[in-house]
Amino acid sequence: MKTKAKLVILNLVTGLFGWAWIGAGLLAAYFLVNAIAFDGQWRHVIWATVVAGVAKWLARGFMENQQRIAYESHLRSFARRP
Repeated sequence: MKTKAKLVILNLVTGLFGWAWIGAGLLAAYFLVNAIAFDGQWRHVIWATVVAGVAKWLARGFMENQQRIAYESHLRSFARRP
């Protein structure tokens, strides 16, 4: 697979997990208000927070991998110059 295609795929996956992090964070806030004010269940708050944390961790990992691949590609192209 070419480097450009890898970077595009990693960017899409990073965006997907980034949006999952945002959505799970908003749900965690909703469930927190629901648990405090309306006697909701605390396990929803915990699960939404765990999902948000995992999504954030994965998004950051894919972003760092994307940056590493771009940097290594830049170094290889720089080394090929006469």
